[in-house]
Amino acid sequence: MRVLTMAAILLLSGCIGADKAELVCEDFVRSVATDPSGLKINFTKTTSGTLRPDDLDRYFTGRYPQGLTENARELLAMRKGELPETRDVFVQVDYTTNEGRGVVRDQALCRYIEWPRAGTELISITIRNRDYSQDDFMNIFLKYERPKGLSLTYKIE
Repeated sequence: MRVLTMAAILLLSGCIGADKAELVCEDFVRSVATDPSGLKINFTKTTSGTLRPDDLDRYFTGRYPQGLTENARELLAMRKGELPETRDVFVQVDYTTNEGRGVVRDQALCRYIEWPRAGTELISITIRNRDYSQDDFMNIFLKYERPKGLSLTYKIE
């Protein structure tokens, strides 16, 4: 009974999607830590808002640098129709880790787009003063490991 009550509270508060996004971002921070046993997550904070039209255009321009294909133009038109329901989600992970130069406090930022019909997609990660886009993810995840809960198409599972 207690488990059902807790699940109902989480569903009503809308925390389940945010929790998964936070877990994926925290797992990535753990995977890039020089000494994972010396990593301490100080706090994790999630903020979100409606995706703006210019952000959507920038996303598609970045995904198709040689120009939009016909299918991409159709997808963009569909996504523009969904804009009022589309969320831009940012997860900030503040952490402390033991590095070669001593204890270092830093932050990571994961950006997601929560598509109404297609789920939540990881768009970018900023960690150690470096920005990584979806074009970089394959190499990053091969080097450090793909975060648990993230599909091969960068969607939250």
